[in-house]
Amino acid sequence: MAVGLALVGLCVLALLPGRTSVTVATPALVLVAPGLVAGLLGGRVAAVVAAAAAALALDLVFIEPYGTLDVHLVDDVVALL
Repeated sequence: MAVGLALVGLCVLALLPGRTSVTVATPALVLVAPGLVAGLLGGRVAAVVAAAAAALALDLVFIEPYGTLDVHLVDDVVALL
């Protein structure tokens, strides 16, 4: 479980400098990887925890308005699903 959460944090830190120059789809796709790795290494529960953390990080860090759980565009809702 800790591996998945750590990977979510690393992905967010890696993508943060370019968040204004890429679409929401890029971090959404990158944040799938921690869930996959967590699932392979830790099982189903670890994958679900990593996926929830990734969705929360995507919403808070990469979807405007930043730092809130508000989603104003339909495209961003699709990216969260």
